[in-house]
Amino acid sequence: MNTVGQCEDINECLKLPRLCVPDSICTNNVGSYECICETGFKGTAGPYPNIVYECIDEDECALGRSNCITPQVCINNPGSYTCGCGEGWALDGTGICTDIDECVLNTHDCDHICVNKVGTFGCACRHGFHGLGPGGSPLMPEYRGDSKDCLNTDECIDGIDNCHTSATCIDTYGSFECKCP
Repeated sequence: MNTVGQCEDINECLKLPRLCVPDSICTNNVGSYECICETGFKGTAGPYPNIVYECIDEDECALGRSNCITPQVCINNPGSYTCGCGEGWALDGTGICTDIDECVLNTHDCDHICVNKVGTFGCACRHGFHGLGPGGSPLMPEYRGDSKDCLNTDECIDGIDNCHTSATCIDTYGSFECKCP
């Protein structure tokens, strides 16, 4: 009651400690109050009407509610999300993900040759060497193996030398020599 004897609404939202749970908004009503979750959060019902028991982050990324454009990736934040770029990509000045050229930036870990690919990179070996990875680089078929680690190819053992049948093949680092008898 106020000094004139009239009933006066008490703003419960101003009370400390807070009556509403974290990530919620308190709204004063005449004679009561209500708690609703902030945008980006979902409430679970409590024992009292119009008062949430807990506000839980809604993962907009998992729910498919983001407006991220491929190849952007959705990154969930409490109550919201942001669009970023995955590994091998960077945001340009307009918010678009563009390929990072790891070869030009020298951020690769290739032994010999770096081959930029969209969103990533590959490694190739110079002639006379082979990679530990499967196959060859589709961009550079003259290189055997697509691997960051390159090993010397023994052309003599592999039978890929061009020595005369009466010559002896001698393997060298990255090549071979033919020695006549």
